Amino acid sequence: MKQITIAISEPDRLFLQGITALLSEEKKFRIVVAECAAARFLKLLPLAQPQVALLDLHSPGPSGLQALQHIRKASPQTAVVIWSKQPQAHHIAQCLRLGAQSFLDKACALEELSHALRQVAAGGIFENSLVSQALNSEKHRAFFDQQKTCLSPREEEVLRMLCRQKTNREIARQLELSARTVEGHRKNLLTKTGARNLAGLVLFAVREGLVSC
Repeated sequence: MKQITIAISEPDRLFLQGITALLSEEKKFRIVVAECAAARFLKLLPLAQPQVALLDLHSPGPSGLQALQHIRKASPQTAVVIWSKQPQAHHIAQCLRLGAQSFLDKACALEELSHALRQVAAGGIFENSLVSQALNSEKHRAFFDQQKTCLSPREEEVLRMLCRQKTNREIARQLELSARTVEGHRKNLLTKTGARNLAGLVLFAVREGLVSC
């Protein structure tokens, strides 16, 4: 069974050791980075290229939000799960707008954490009650819907090529990128557009006038 690689940034050393040990007991996970210092974590992340990063929202310098923005640029193929001891709707919505795939309460059960890590590693969004409530808030929903259609020039370029039925390897070769980076862009496109698959991306591109029928 292929393991899911996980990187963890957690300022509480004892808590970090505990969660690392618990996740390591599950054969499906392999912890490749476990750091208390967020700055060192961000230096190691591009080298490790994990499938999922688990971040504490309130890590001291840089914060979880700052780390999230860094990861989206430095390792776009890495899915991000953020958690907090005191989750609040506006923090959750902000994390989702910036590209996180889920948000958890630190008091959650190990089963919920495991489920979230597996789901985001597979390219999905883990929508628990916290995420649902944040997205269903009218104020945050309107802003989130506005932001998720704001694709970067590179994402638009990748989207157009996907619509022309180019494979990840073909796109990577033409744009001089790695196949993993292209896959990261593809996951980000699914997240931002709300599409579930390539067909959904094509419909979005046509609706937004990025490609013609």
